[in-house]
Amino acid sequence: MCGHVLCVLVLHCWPSWRREVRWQHIFRCGKQIPYLLSSDADTDQSQLVYEFLYTGIGQMIAAYSPNAVFASLVNPLFVTTLVSFCGVLVPYSQIEPFWRYWLYYLDPFNYLMSSLLVFTTWSADVDCKTSELAIFDPAANQTCGEYLSVYQQGMGVGINLLNPEATADCRVCQYKTGADYLRTLNLAEEYYGWRNAAIVVLFSVSSYTLVYLMMKLRTKATKKAA
Repeated sequence: MCGHVLCVLVLHCWPSWRREVRWQHIFRCGKQIPYLLSSDADTDQSQLVYEFLYTGIGQMIAAYSPNAVFASLVNPLFVTTLVSFCGVLVPYSQIEPFWRYWLYYLDPFNYLMSSLLVFTTWSADVDCKTSELAIFDPAANQTCGEYLSVYQQGMGVGINLLNPEATADCRVCQYKTGADYLRTLNLAEEYYGWRNAAIVVLFSVSSYTLVYLMMKLRTKATKKAA
């Protein structure tokens, strides 16, 4: 229930910006109640925390911007950078190494999207259409299972061989479950879902902390420029 803790924090702690945030999150929290009681509560809690994350980022930028024009220029640049390196537009394996090993791990949207993917996809069974299957013949005098046995113990550990006893037309689906697919996205274990959701909460809290600090640290010249 981290989202509820954040609701209380936002509504009561820092009066300098609570007027702007208050009604938006009151209605958002109220709307989430039926979903928080459903079987998909973990997913919806992540979505609730996302509300605090993106508003916190926007207010953090606005808090230290000298004027509205500057904030309107910086905000889309900042958000576009986060979206570009979160592993959705460009998969983790295709991100340039220079960005992959630091910016990817600093991106809060990476942890948000990965938690949502784990909650919704990890345990799902994959049912390939015929057009999605790899169909081929095994070596002579071998069944499909025998032919692929070594491969399934290595690189093909996650494949789903549909007819292991067949001696022709082996049918292979690339994944058995959603977990096999998510492992290709740098999500190796199911606990990554809750771990990454907790990291999103930390990002949300820290973004609102930065709002408060930046408002305090603004110089008089910056305030006059605003």
